[in-house]
Amino acid sequence: MNHPASPPIAMDTASRHADDWIEIGCVSRPHGIHGEVRVKLHNADSRVLLEQNEVLMRGGKTGIPEQRIEVSSARSAAEGFVLLGLAGVDSRTEAEALRGVAICVPRDALPSESEGEFYVHDIIGAKVVQSDGSTLGEVVDYISYPSTDVLVVHGAARYEIPLIEDFVHDVDTARKIVAVGDVDDFKVS
Repeated sequence: MNHPASPPIAMDTASRHADDWIEIGCVSRPHGIHGEVRVKLHNADSRVLLEQNEVLMRGGKTGIPEQRIEVSSARSAAEGFVLLGLAGVDSRTEAEALRGVAICVPRDALPSESEGEFYVHDIIGAKVVQSDGSTLGEVVDYISYPSTDVLVVHGAARYEIPLIEDFVHDVDTARKIVAVGDVDDFKVS
């Protein structure tokens, strides 16, 4: 993987712990010739990225080291996308090297949840228990299908449980426990 010729300006990461940053999207591709990137948001309705002065980039498989970087510009694009200018990323080649990089914002930049709401990142790793008290597994992912959102649960088997009250009875983010009803019909493997 090629890294930008002039690396992005890394900012001091000591003031925030890695868990204080929440992934809200990822770089899908470069935009134009001046170093902007097109970011696909995990929540198409979110406007949080438009209000940030800096973001944290997590390279994952790209090989780009985790680093905070100053946002030089941000504007809405097509639904679910933001065009982002990053300090030190000045060419299409440099922007191309960021393809696939996760874009994170400070947790405190997210709006507070309303009663009965939660952020998905707060239940990744949560224990899933059935009505009879038995443990079904652990929440490992979340998928938003056109018809419904599902929690992906791994245990003795893999389940994709629709995130509706008929099947998900309670979500306790503080204790990281999700209570579900009968979900045998949602066994994937």
